[in-house]
Order: sequence, then structure tokens, then C-alpha cells
Amino acid sequence: MVSCESRNRRVTRWLLAPTAVLMGTQVALTGCSGGSVGQLDVTVVEAGGPAPGGRYPVAGASVTAVDEAGASVTVETGPDGRASFSLAPGDYFIAAKPCQTLKQAATVETETTTAVEIVCPVP
Repeated sequence: MVSCESRNRRVTRWLLAPTAVLMGTQVALTGCSGGSVGQLDVTVVEAGGPAPGGRYPVAGASVTAVDEAGASVTVETGPDGRASFSLAPGDYFIAAKPCQTLKQAATVETETTTAVEIVCPVP
């Protein structure tokens, strides 16, 4: 019989494989008993440009959440520039491509929503 911990480790590795790109807007990672999860909502926008500048959602950006163990999951943003993750509580680094910005830190807590905005500067 496979233990809950062992099964979760294998499932998490599969779900968090660096090459796992999902074409939706939400990914769920939970434990054996359904587990406690929190919501991470990421918005990717382009900002700046010639005067007067502006802020525009980035559709199709690849948003990656990386946990403390180095496991990651990637989701593409929708037309509104948003991607959502249902994740186990913990600390994550968030990055988006094609933005060349630094990774942002986010803490996911049980049954709460954490919002992160990633700004892609436009010269």
C-alpha cells in the first residue's frame, strides 16, 4: 500500500514538473484528505510606454509559482492577464514570461486569497 505522503510526493512532482504548462487559468495542488489550500491570484500587466503611458493586461504570459523545495507549476494568463493557483500553504516565488522582472515572493495561507501583480515595464 502506498502511503499518503509518498503518493502526494509523486503527484506533486508530476503536477509541479517544470515542463507542466497548463492552458487554463487555475491549478489545484491538494493533499490526501483534500488538504487545506489557499488561492494565489496573479495579474500580469504591461506598464509605461510613450506618454501618457498606460497599463494593459498581458494575455498568454507564462506565470510560474515555485515553492521552497524548488517544485514549480506554470499557468498561462487568460485574456484579462490573470492566472489563478490553488496551492498548499507556504512561501512561493512568482515569475512571468515574457516579463524580465525579478521574481516576487508570495505567502499562501489556508482559505485566503493572496494577490500578486507583476508589472512588465515598457520603455
